[in-house]
Amino acid sequence: MLKKLVFTLAAAAMMPAVAQAQTCSSNGAFQAAIFEWGIGIDYVDCFGPRSGNDNGSETDAVNAAWEGDYGTFTLMGSSDDAGNGPFTSTDGSPLVFDSPISGYFALTLKQANFHSIYLLYAQDPVSSVNWNTLGVANNGGADEPGKLSHAVLYAGPAGMSTVPEPSTYVLMGSGLVALLGAARFRRRA
Repeated sequence: MLKKLVFTLAAAAMMPAVAQAQTCSSNGAFQAAIFEWGIGIDYVDCFGPRSGNDNGSETDAVNAAWEGDYGTFTLMGSSDDAGNGPFTSTDGSPLVFDSPISGYFALTLKQANFHSIYLLYAQDPVSSVNWNTLGVANNGGADEPGKLSHAVLYAGPAGMSTVPEPSTYVLMGSGLVALLGAARFRRRA
């Protein structure tokens, strides 16, 4: 009986260490506790570091982790896609989005042979997100952020806002003028 109690206590003592290894950080809860993702962006959750690459292949894992609470996530693209995918700028922090994003979104950061996936929330549309890779890999034990290999963006249900380009306004305006002209022609006939 004493052996069983000692074994149970030893297993319980090891449990936090195993859970801590899954905290998206090389030094405890750094990303969640003190990293500033940007004005108007709230950190919600993360998982990782995970071994290997995310080349858009983590959609199922993102939805398995968060779909039930936050809706279905859609792959928007990767910074190493042609033209930087959904990002305008990928040189250093912040990452700048092609279009503002709001609601829940997931961001994968890959560095070295690992990646971590972060769930973030923006109540109002934001145009960029700060980042560092401390929660991905410990940069050879230096406990400093390493160079970003690439980032992958997954948008939640309210994700990317569609801000029409000027050509869209011209097209909509010309359609409206045509409808008004057709109505006027119909009245004369």
